Amino acid sequence: MIGKTLRFRRLIDESSGRTFIVAIDHGIFMGPLQGIERIGKLVEKLSQVDGVNGFLLTPGVLKHVASLLGSKKAVVLRIDGATTLYSERPYDNSLLRSILSCLSMGADAVVAMGYVGTGRDNITLRNLALLAEQCDSYGVPLIAEMIPVKSESIPDPHDPKVIAYAARIGSELGADIIKTLFTGSKETFRRVVESCPSPIAVAGGPKMGRTIDVLVTAKEAVEAGAIGIIFGRNVWQHPDPRSMALALSKVIHEDMSPEEAYSRYLSKRLLPTKSP
Repeated sequence: MIGKTLRFRRLIDESSGRTFIVAIDHGIFMGPLQGIERIGKLVEKLSQVDGVNGFLLTPGVLKHVASLLGSKKAVVLRIDGATTLYSERPYDNSLLRSILSCLSMGADAVVAMGYVGTGRDNITLRNLALLAEQCDSYGVPLIAEMIPVKSESIPDPHDPKVIAYAARIGSELGADIIKTLFTGSKETFRRVVESCPSPIAVAGGPKMGRTIDVLVTAKEAVEAGAIGIIFGRNVWQHPDPRSMALALSKVIHEDMSPEEAYSRYLSKRLLPTKSP
């Protein structure tokens, strides 16, 4: 389909065949987290990093930052939500926008949650199935954020078998790209990638304890076959988000080692008390 082909060209780096999307959609679920209080300045700063291929945003935020986005940055719109930290059922996301509305805002792709293990999985999985049909009709790539939820049936959401299960369901529902958790090792994640027909991008999750761990995760993910990363807090909760984004872009697009990327772009920018 022509529409998807053209939009994928903006999402995926032509030289590396990979993608690095900065996720800044957290506010719709978590409010003004540390690092995204002044979101316009953040977007303007990260738009200057060539290796950042695009941004994952909510429609409301896009209205305020559209003029600050680099001309070649892809726009991925969060299309679901309507739950909060205070919701009785925080995983019962609803679809909030139509595909035509997203297209009118210049979206290159849309993203929606697919929760597994909540006991009410059918709600978000049905959303994804309906979205996949609409995205196919209008030529818009769909990213399914397939997240296992810790529960009695899923004691460890990072279990490779559980992540492979969730990723495969998203692909079966029609998603063009799967966003999901890293399993913790290159070897186990490779099995997830190999069992999923759709390409996989790794989610960053909560801020990691050490900067070098962020870079290692990104490196191992792409070495295992991931198409790239969609990181948020591990970029903009860093003391220097621009340098963090630059280091990650070198790992993703130029196969730079985590150690070299850390040494070149981050070691002199961390606070003196910080360890790698």
